[in-house]
Amino acid sequence: MSGRSKRARRPVQKQAFAPSAQEQLLINQAIANSRIDQGRSDLDISAIVDGPVYYPTVEEFQHPLKYVNKIRAEASNYGICKIVPPQGWNMPCEVDMESKKEFETKRQIVNRLQEGVTFGDGEEYNPASYQKYASDSTKAWKDKHYKDRDMTPEALEKDYWNIVETNSEKFVAEYGNDIDCTEYWSGFPLSRRGRALNGTSEEKDKKEEPEFGTEEYYRESWWNLNNMPTMPGSVLRHVKVPINGVNVPWLYMGTLFSTFCWHNEDNYLYSINYHHKGAPKQWYGVPGTRKDADGLEKVFKNFLMLNLKDTPDLLHHITTMFSPILLRKANIPVCKIQQHPGEFIITFPRAFHGGFSMGPNIGEAVNFATPDWLAHGADASERYRTFSRQAVFSHDRLMFTMAQYLNEHSIRSCEMLGTELTRVIREEDTLRRRLYDTGIQNVSGKVPLPRNNLEKLDEASANYDDKRLCLVCKHICFFSAVACRCSSSKVACLRHANWLCSCPPRQKFLLTWESIPDMVGVQQAVSKHLKILRAQEHTNGEVALPEPPGSPHRKRSISYNDHVPMTGKLLENVQKNREARKGYTVPVCPALPLPAAYCQVIGESSTATVGGGQGILSGYDGSGNPPLSSGNPSVKLESAELKVERAEVPAAAHTTEALPSIFASANPTTTTTTTTTTTATTTVGIGTTKTETTTTTTTTMEPKRDISVVPPASDSDDSGSGQNSPQGAISIDAANVVKSEEDNSGSVGV
Repeated sequence: MSGRSKRARRPVQKQAFAPSAQEQLLINQAIANSRIDQGRSDLDISAIVDGPVYYPTVEEFQHPLKYVNKIRAEASNYGICKIVPPQGWNMPCEVDMESKKEFETKRQIVNRLQEGVTFGDGEEYNPASYQKYASDSTKAWKDKHYKDRDMTPEALEKDYWNIVETNSEKFVAEYGNDIDCTEYWSGFPLSRRGRALNGTSEEKDKKEEPEFGTEEYYRESWWNLNNMPTMPGSVLRHVKVPINGVNVPWLYMGTLFSTFCWHNEDNYLYSINYHHKGAPKQWYGVPGTRKDADGLEKVFKNFLMLNLKDTPDLLHHITTMFSPILLRKANIPVCKIQQHPGEFIITFPRAFHGGFSMGPNIGEAVNFATPDWLAHGADASERYRTFSRQAVFSHDRLMFTMAQYLNEHSIRSCEMLGTELTRVIREEDTLRRRLYDTGIQNVSGKVPLPRNNLEKLDEASANYDDKRLCLVCKHICFFSAVACRCSSSKVACLRHANWLCSCPPRQKFLLTWESIPDMVGVQQAVSKHLKILRAQEHTNGEVALPEPPGSPHRKRSISYNDHVPMTGKLLENVQKNREARKGYTVPVCPALPLPAAYCQVIGESSTATVGGGQGILSGYDGSGNPPLSSGNPSVKLESAELKVERAEVPAAAHTTEALPSIFASANPTTTTTTTTTTTATTTVGIGTTKTETTTTTTTTMEPKRDISVVPPASDSDDSGSGQNSPQGAISIDAANVVKSEEDNSGSVGV
């Protein structure tokens, strides 16, 4: 042994190749994410601050939009807020629990929510069978983890994030989200005065408002989510076509840990969410300022860089959840609110929000918009164009429709409307002139086009808008569009005219529905009305409301602790809310009219007791609160999964056939998509990876406010090849068309 020579250490082999810059970036981010996981215990979820809570009086409660306007400047700093109705509110839950009609569910793998994995289909249930499933699931968790202690909301919140962040335990929740209230049920009674799109008008002649707390009040109240989108002062009342989840509510059947992932509303609308029955729901919210919304997206992109490499628009899929602690560590303000039966949650424009259920429950949600939303809607429109995402309705159409009802506007909303009109008119005029210079012809005098309906957005108008989507960015071409003789169905917006096809400009033509003089006339009418309002303000000595802090054009330098400090009444409300739920334990069986056998199986009574007792509201003393015997979380969660399409560049060949008649026919616009199958490996916790194979369709569009008729950037930089440049392409500097944000507060962009 002593004579054996020692083995020499083998020299370290040099790498045959070094990782690319992109690969090294992904490696560095994976290491950073691992450090975040290791540091989870540094900051407990309980450190997230409580969001604002409001207790309106019966008088304040009569007018929802007036009350929202009253609290907006304060509440919008948090992104979300809770409204507790006055004492005596007891809205009945109208969901037919005996119905045999079945609805679909989504299968959520809770321990993989950080990965952005697409939700599969769950089982189909009727209301009673779903409540049994949800109760059984909750009871199983309680028996496993809470045999000898209370199952409190605080404990369940820690359980939830432990599952999501560490993948320590597999948990599957089947979530009954986005249930169509017109096809199935609404938890609210339907109006008989024509106040709901899905109601009746048999009592339309009644003028006086019903008394608070009566049966008729719950049916006709503007707090009834079927009625709220159409109430006076709501911008969405001009949208007469039913849009599920937007102006017609969606119903939600929740279970333990069923999740509504981080998202903001379609078109950056407001949302209102009501808790009908059952276990509480935990909400998290981020202010809707551009700075804070962009900050959340940055955290999202950094944390899920591997997934985003293959699915750039993953956040829009509403399938990803990550801890608010990550936001707090990134100095992004975030708050949380617990929602119990009988309570409303308001989310403000562009405010990201997310959360989960703590057991069986039923909720409902719908969107609404006040005139102050307009600037946010413009931002949403621009953002969607960069991802080739179709908006739920045309922002341009709604803006011009709002201009037909000037008597509904305040000074501030008139200013915002006038600024936005000026922006779109300037862009439209500039682009039309430049396209004419390239040889594109205006044939609007030769091709008869139906006039835009500016009074309302009805079914016919919506169908017509669907036929004039830009092939590239999916923008609804409300004012004008470029078409070509080579296609009878494809059109492009003015920004992407030369990306429509490879035909020369002389083969293309401009279709216009609104002339520049007509558009200017609308803008001048708004300016005239604004002068009248200002004169009245001066005469009456009234003071115009300042721009709310949540406005996208108000600059805020905000850090985590820059939430407006809660003082006075608001602080009292939050403390009152904490006291109201002190000692509360989460029920296993919801306070719903389930068949008795179901409740016997899970060992709890289905009878609720308000103000004490052993029912679902055990632990509430009811002081200062309405009877919480009705209500449940509802959020406009999972909207239909986004489809992003890549525009097809047709071959150079073209015909000289007659001008297309696409807008006189019922043929919808056709598009071509490029679908790819990708495999992503994601770090989930410390030293743990998951591999997911997904099929996605993606497009990377041009940067913000790039008003151009050149194609969006391709995934690879082949700018030197010239292969992606259509004939006759021109580029227009946005600065020459629209004033910068510093010069014009009405400019929009993301």
